[in-house]
Amino acid sequence: VAIVGRVNQVSYVLTQLSLGNLPKVSLNRSNDEVGDMIEALSKLSEGLKKTAAFAKKIGKGNLVAKFNPLSKSDVLGNSLLTMRNSLVEADQLEEKRKLEDEKRNWSSQGYAKFAELLRNNNEKEINELSDIIITDLVKYLGANQGSMFIVEENCDEHGTCLELTSSYAWNRKKYSE
Repeated sequence: VAIVGRVNQVSYVLTQLSLGNLPKVSLNRSNDEVGDMIEALSKLSEGLKKTAAFAKKIGKGNLVAKFNPLSKSDVLGNSLLTMRNSLVEADQLEEKRKLEDEKRNWSSQGYAKFAELLRNNNEKEINELSDIIITDLVKYLGANQGSMFIVEENCDEHGTCLELTSSYAWNRKKYSE
């Protein structure tokens, strides 16, 4: 009679597992085959609880959660690890795409800004135009300072020379001799 009661309890736990429930296995263990089944059921139920907790963490976006599958052949646990790794990889690719988009947008906006500067100031003297361009360029780049030079051909015995037309540093125009 005692063995029938324990087998019925094992049957109940198995039925609950088959319905997706994860019951706590609180059956008395013994040193026989039924005891071995109870031990295996207990390990299975606890392992599935850990697997479910890991799946919930992934579902909440915790892609660094630690998890050890029940064994090398744990299909569900290993599948969850594969899914997590795929999600991590997808996040990394998305972040890379965002950075590339930001760079592209920054470049496009810069081209548009300086094209507009040149259009709006194309009748100004070269030194005044250089002041406008270098001031905006230093600010746009987030740099500390910048200078603009013009190449002059045949200015001395060496051929070409650079002539400083504008300097900007530390948020103000710099005058040089």
